[in-house]
Amino acid sequence: MDRAFQLVPPGPPIQRNAQLPAESGRASGQADDQVLLRVDSINKRYADEVVLADVAFDIQAGEIIGIIGPNGAGKTTLLEVLAGTVPAESSDVQWLGRPLPSSRRREAIFYLPDGVRPYQDQLVTRVLSFFADVYRRPADEVTSTIEAVRLTPVLSKRVNSLSKGYGRRLMLALGLLAPHPLLLMDEPFDGFDLRQTSEIVGVLRKEVSKGRTLALAIHQLLDAERVCDRFILLADGHVRGVGTLNDLREGTGLTSGSLEDIFLALPETFQIQKARLRPLLVKELWEILGGRALWTMLVLMCPLVGYSFFQAVSLYGEASAAGLQSPVLASSLSPLDGILVPTLGASYVAVTLLFPFVAIRVLGQEKESGALRLLVQMPYRSSTLIAAKLAAVLVAWVFSSIPAFSALVIWRLFGGHLFAPETLNLLFGHLLYGLLVGAIALFAASVSESAATAAIVTLAFTIGSWVLDFTVAGHPGLLELVANLSLTQVLHTFEQGQLSLGLVAGIGTAACGFAALATVWLPPGVHVRNKLVGSIACVLAAAIVLGLATQIRFSIDVTEDQRNSFPVADQRVLASLAGPLVVTVHLAPEDPRYADLQRNVLAKLERVLPNISVGLAGGRQSVATNAGDDRYGEVEYNYDGRSDISRSTSPREILPLLYGLADVSRPAPAPGGDYPGYPLVIRGEVALLWFFGGLPLCIALGWWWSRRLPIDYRKLQKEA
Repeated sequence: MDRAFQLVPPGPPIQRNAQLPAESGRASGQADDQVLLRVDSINKRYADEVVLADVAFDIQAGEIIGIIGPNGAGKTTLLEVLAGTVPAESSDVQWLGRPLPSSRRREAIFYLPDGVRPYQDQLVTRVLSFFADVYRRPADEVTSTIEAVRLTPVLSKRVNSLSKGYGRRLMLALGLLAPHPLLLMDEPFDGFDLRQTSEIVGVLRKEVSKGRTLALAIHQLLDAERVCDRFILLADGHVRGVGTLNDLREGTGLTSGSLEDIFLALPETFQIQKARLRPLLVKELWEILGGRALWTMLVLMCPLVGYSFFQAVSLYGEASAAGLQSPVLASSLSPLDGILVPTLGASYVAVTLLFPFVAIRVLGQEKESGALRLLVQMPYRSSTLIAAKLAAVLVAWVFSSIPAFSALVIWRLFGGHLFAPETLNLLFGHLLYGLLVGAIALFAASVSESAATAAIVTLAFTIGSWVLDFTVAGHPGLLELVANLSLTQVLHTFEQGQLSLGLVAGIGTAACGFAALATVWLPPGVHVRNKLVGSIACVLAAAIVLGLATQIRFSIDVTEDQRNSFPVADQRVLASLAGPLVVTVHLAPEDPRYADLQRNVLAKLERVLPNISVGLAGGRQSVATNAGDDRYGEVEYNYDGRSDISRSTSPREILPLLYGLADVSRPAPAPGGDYPGYPLVIRGEVALLWFFGGLPLCIALGWWWSRRLPIDYRKLQKEA
């Protein structure tokens, strides 16, 4: 944070007995150099209901000011608008005489809402550690805060198991650890009895004695009298008066009473330091590991991946038995097709159906519990928060890949062959797919009010991709363009052993686009219309970058058998052809011959030739409309003014045709380089013991470890 907020220097005693006109909400003759926060006009509506109307008042440095009024008076909404977590039609707020926009209020103001139980699956110690690390609070201050609010008995408990009173004590401790000059608290004494309230009053007064200013929304006048120096009387969204309790009582005809009036501001220069990223990342990691969703998904994935691996090994062994008798059959045996793709395919199904629930949890639960209202007040940009959550999602994907990783290890222990480039390429493709699903889940969680709604939105994307594949894939025209938007298309290129720079750029752009949309919709204190404008800008920017990514044709064939490339000798000759090659195909896109031609010839030519264009004759065709066309099935090749026609889809016939058009000699085959194939006959039953017994047990132990008490706070608990 680049702005320092200067507390007022010591001066004459603050006049706390000045009667405020109800229409202005500000004390007459109040010294400006004592005013910490000045509110000139706040107006807030919900649909046709006016919640706050022309609210104006001042908060003086070093005081405890109470916002009192009946239920429904607008106290909570006023605090939320002041904190910048809820947008308002107008919100003119000044800090020490300078405008303080809602986007910068988290630098000076921290708000503790009522009814919030943040990070419910986390230990109390982890929540305190997160806040202490973010704001760089020393260990002795953390210990003294724990002792002050009497949290020691529940340090090892989880937040969701706390009583209402201890839940309020935890929230108070978080507020005390936040170093902001002005602390807003909504119903701070709710859940405390008379003795406990007296203790908390002492804690708050001690905090004010350190130079801090407190604004408390209280509906019980007796509690307000015990702690507050001045009061804002709020009713029906209007300020009815501001002053001491005597002033307010005189205005309402009540009897007079005693007041405490002793606190002045201390000289201090305050500045929130730039928060470190590590506490946020640690918190997000424990949010993932501390919940049940990740571990439940892992347990469910064990039999799914294990059985798929067992089936793949069995089928590969049957094919290998025949391959051992024939070198030709052996050369067709590739672990990429026989083992990697089917095994990781099971992991893909789990990521599609189960992973969204894990990814949504990193944001959805914070919205439901109210923890997000605390998080957005911390000195992190919204983009940083989303980036940290996306990093946690990637960690969750790594954990979700443990069954698949263990299958690859078992395959190697069986003596199976793995070619590192094609294996890493396929894993990279699944990583990108998981990243994209995670980004979609974060976007869905940011726009949805509940985790259930976010799950429905995310599954609409993932399962909807399957629907696109099964219903419109292979159809010409607009349907083909729609089918290309399917998320399942992400993995096809990687499963074929290609690393496409354009595809990687496209997936990265899509993931960043959804993350940007989540960033736009994350802050609760921004008007919907502003979020819509930001969303349109994100979509347009992503569309432009995606359009540019589709023009990148560079790709690498990472397969050991080089199935996506011509022989090495042919590759060298074709790469030297500088002239333009125009290929006109007289086939319908749904014709199987077109798919063979694309896979065996056209895709390979596009990878190696520097200047090539491929098109369908007469635009989009269909088999039915071309049944009587004599030219249907022909493929015309035009190179540098020369042309020839072929109906073949085999490179053995097409390559000599191209060499003839280019007037170059056909190269002699390079010696060696033939793919030998890797037959392996084994029985995979032993792997089932691991996937149905050993691995689930390890996962259960991992879940138990994630729920234990941190060592550092065991020591802290003993010391406290």
